[in-house]
Amino acid sequence: MVRQVVTRSQRRMEKKQALIVLVLVLAVALASFSLGVMVGRGGSQPVVTVEPVATPRIAVPAEPLIPAATEVADPLPSPPEGGDGLTFYEALPRGEQPPMGSGINLPPEEAPVATVDTPALRVAPPLPAPQPLPQPAPSRSRPEDDGEGAYLVQVASFRQAADAASLAERLAFKKYPAYAQEVDLGAKGVWHRVFVGPYSGNEEVTRIVQRLQTEDKLTALIRKR
Repeated sequence: MVRQVVTRSQRRMEKKQALIVLVLVLAVALASFSLGVMVGRGGSQPVVTVEPVATPRIAVPAEPLIPAATEVADPLPSPPEGGDGLTFYEALPRGEQPPMGSGINLPPEEAPVATVDTPALRVAPPLPAPQPLPQPAPSRSRPEDDGEGAYLVQVASFRQAADAASLAERLAFKKYPAYAQEVDLGAKGVWHRVFVGPYSGNEEVTRIVQRLQTEDKLTALIRKR
């Protein structure tokens, strides 16, 4: 027979393969052991049994029964001698208030209505009618030439007849014999003059002129009729 010669390199390879196989076997065994330990811990948990604690019972002595006292109803008091002896229903017409809980309720008393006395309205007396203001004396027209009084006093001359009439009324209110007169001056037009008079004496007309100039601030001119 021919014997096969194993070289060193082949031996080394066989040793390596055997070593690798051994390591794998150990790894598989270690993994299986670890897995078994974990499964054993998760599946078999220790069961703790708790024994019930007995609660002590306290004995309460029974109370002795007390016999109920028998109440004896008091006899009804007899009505007083010499009284009227009215019953409950006979006392109602007298206006006595029935006791509470008797089932008979009188109608509530009506409260008196308070009346308020309203004072009589005072009617104010009617106001007196206003007194009419004294109207100034209307301006009189030129007096007729009766031969008495030779002097007139001219106090103003206006274009408008209303202005002349207003001044104549104001002087007449002061007791002057005043009047307005229309005068045609031709080219100058129609004017309205205001006169006071007539007066007969020179002293009288002079006094009127001074009064008109002093009190009424008018320019007075003496004219003959």
